[in-house]
Amino acid sequence: MNPPDGAFGVHVSSSVSVTLNKAIDPASITTENFRLSAADTNLAGTISLSGGNTIATFNPDALLPPTTQITVHVDQTVRDLSGNGLIESFTSTFTTGSTLDNVRPFVVSVNPVANQTAVPVNTEITIVFSEPMDPTTLHATTTPVQFYTCIWNVFCPGYQPVVGAYSLSADGLTLTLTPAAPWSPTARTGSR
Repeated sequence: MNPPDGAFGVHVSSSVSVTLNKAIDPASITTENFRLSAADTNLAGTISLSGGNTIATFNPDALLPPTTQITVHVDQTVRDLSGNGLIESFTSTFTTGSTLDNVRPFVVSVNPVANQTAVPVNTEITIVFSEPMDPTTLHATTTPVQFYTCIWNVFCPGYQPVVGAYSLSADGLTLTLTPAAPWSPTARTGSR
């Protein structure tokens, strides 16, 4: 669940995502059975699916009301690809902040550090951000952070995306890339 249950000071421009343990039947999820409400009034928005249809994201049509408790409802009528509904309905709440956050996050640190040599071929890359990141924006196909590899460490003819698993720490500050295969011993790897 993002934002987490009980979160306080959530950006009014936030989307809300729920991760399920199975792929969702896209035809079974609507703004009727996955909805946000404030003071018992449903908020308008659209739903998108990602992560092999295991992540449902509610994208509000407008900014969320400031300093307001938002309730997230996911009903049992949301179904998996076999037609099974949720075991039980899900409800979560969070409270929005008072203003829109217009300050862009920045990278605090990267490990391994720039131009580091003799890095083990099984090393994970970690990036620490200045503020919590939205996990729905950090994955291999759409992440603003792109990992790349240049072979032979001499000339980089273009970025070659690194295949691997992305994970975001519980506090939303640290992004980790675990490569699917060991790095090439002669590769120059980085992020942008």
